[in-house]
Amino acid sequence: MELINYLLKSEKLYLNKQIKDISLFSKNTLLLTLDKDVGLYISLNKTKQGIFFYHFENELKNVENSFIQRIYRRLKNGYITKITKDNLDNIYFIEVKSNGPFILQKLTKIIIHFFALTPNIYVVDEENKIIDRLLAYHKDSNKINQTYDFLPSFHHDIDIPEINYENIYYYTIKEIRKKERREKLYKYLTNRLKQLNNKKAKIEDEHAKYLTYIKTSEILNNIFYSGFNLKEKYPEINVADQRIKLDEKLTLLENINEIYKKAKKAKNEVNLYNSKLTKIDEDYKAIKNDLDQLDKISENEVFILEKRYGLIKNYIEKNITNKNAPYFINVDGTIYLFGKNIEQNDYLSFEYKTNRNFIWLHVKNYPSGHVLIKKEKPTEREITIGATIALLTKKLKRGDIIYTSKKNLKRTKNKGEAIVKNYNSIFLNNIDERIEKLFIEAKRDNLH
Repeated sequence: MELINYLLKSEKLYLNKQIKDISLFSKNTLLLTLDKDVGLYISLNKTKQGIFFYHFENELKNVENSFIQRIYRRLKNGYITKITKDNLDNIYFIEVKSNGPFILQKLTKIIIHFFALTPNIYVVDEENKIIDRLLAYHKDSNKINQTYDFLPSFHHDIDIPEINYENIYYYTIKEIRKKERREKLYKYLTNRLKQLNNKKAKIEDEHAKYLTYIKTSEILNNIFYSGFNLKEKYPEINVADQRIKLDEKLTLLENINEIYKKAKKAKNEVNLYNSKLTKIDEDYKAIKNDLDQLDKISENEVFILEKRYGLIKNYIEKNITNKNAPYFINVDGTIYLFGKNIEQNDYLSFEYKTNRNFIWLHVKNYPSGHVLIKKEKPTEREITIGATIALLTKKLKRGDIIYTSKKNLKRTKNKGEAIVKNYNSIFLNNIDERIEKLFIEAKRDNLH
């Protein structure tokens, strides 16, 4: 087998080509044969992933496999109309239009996820409903065909160009969170604009009422010459050809005094009317400008906007020194902070003003490093990782680790020491080598 070149370099090799056959070259490699001995090679191997054109010197065997059987009718004799990739470069979409005897003019989509932890292939119909999936490295892979291990006799080592997909899962999560941050900021700014519009409309309505109060008070200046009994109660009166409604529970004099009070306040508000509108217009213009620029600015500028609009309420302004800055590692998109000495532990547990519901960990009955998972409700796996880090700070291979919300910590007279209440515990009897490597390579951060 010879791999000709990487997928998207030449559309003419695959565009509008008919799929003559579908098969598995190995457990984690799907082949779409386009001509007698040329086709697409889709590899989900952990270390070497990608989509390539291949050339066979031998005829390909048909393999009995449930996944192939379920997608065979859908894809056989179909034409590849489009191959696209996601912006992250680790998700591909292959569109196939079928016009065989079984399905007429149906669109089928093959979705390939080149994730380091869970590379998978999904086949979906025109309504995006999953027809079947090939899960290469997933806990549910036995639902497809976990025991399948066919290797053709003519299979040789294949020289696949190295594609660096290390930590691609983390990269994907990071990109998703970047997008979510912008979406959250976009929603916030949009709501602020709506609020300003509502506020402006309210001020204009109140301004109209204030003008009415002022006008009414000026009319009432003539009432003392109109012969009304000021101690009587009237539902309404007519002064200077103007009808004025009154509160029937109050005397005429009490009504006049109330109207004068409102008029006095109204005059002050009218004087502020223009300045209020000017301030609203300025705020609206500034927010609208930030909203229009949101898709163009950098991540650092997004962070500055989040601070300006108070979306990062617990951001710490205090300078972090080389002495007290804790270490951090990122595992699959979740941040773990930890200290290796008294200064770092004390800062992380008591001076770092972050979400008090984040989870804090410590080795039970040992003076270990303090660990903080930047998550309110971490999964069991994430707690295990945090517990592993706690053990590593003490150079232990096994032991009990306690965990609780940061709000359950109480400072003592001794620096870096904590009294803990309402905690749970977890016991580990081994260390994950991947986490140990990340721990050794951990750096210190400014905690932004």
